[in-house]
Amino acid sequence: MLVRNVKDVPKIAVKEFRVGDRVLPVSGTSVRWMVHNGYGGPEYKHGFALRHFTMEPGGKIPFHAHEYVEAIFVLEGELIFKSERETVKVGSGDVVYTYAQEGHSLENPSDTQTVTFTCTIDCPGDGSNCLEPRGS
Repeated sequence: MLVRNVKDVPKIAVKEFRVGDRVLPVSGTSVRWMVHNGYGGPEYKHGFALRHFTMEPGGKIPFHAHEYVEAIFVLEGELIFKSERETVKVGSGDVVYTYAQEGHSLENPSDTQTVTFTCTIDCPGDGSNCLEPRGS
């Protein structure tokens, strides 16, 4: 068994991310990779990664899609979550589950409140999407 506290995991500012050959800007967002392919030995099988996000007031993750599914669990605050079909406001205790290649974006609509949420993703193919970024 492995135990980690969010305060003990490095906080990484997310400024941009790549989707295919596009680089998309991200604002007011940081991530902590709580569980990933490099954490623990092979006995953990690494079929998923768990990330803890903090999004400052006005923070945004732009519209994007990716090969993995994800479940976003809001811990504190509210998010505007847009998919290809709908826009919803979600808050503390809500879960948003997206399928692979479902386009979506996230935004913190507040001028004052920080949002925290976890994002659990699966690790299809070689699992490279579940590796903690280098230097963290």
